[in-house]
Amino acid sequence: MIMNIKEKIRYIDLASTIISLIMITGIIYFVIDSDFQIFMNVRLIIFAIIFSIIGFFLSRKRLELFDETL
Repeated sequence: MIMNIKEKIRYIDLASTIISLIMITGIIYFVIDSDFQIFMNVRLIIFAIIFSIIGFFLSRKRLELFDETL
């Protein structure tokens, strides 16, 4: 089954939304779990870096698909 480009963009947007929600809830959990000590929290830094990289790749893929529609 071949999806058209608009469907692919919609799925990438959905994945980006889910990743963003996971990242926000994870950051809130780490901040609350560490008694609101945001600075020098290694788990928080690693978590944010991993999800930022995932978001970056999803964004690049979305732009590539959007360029194909032009």
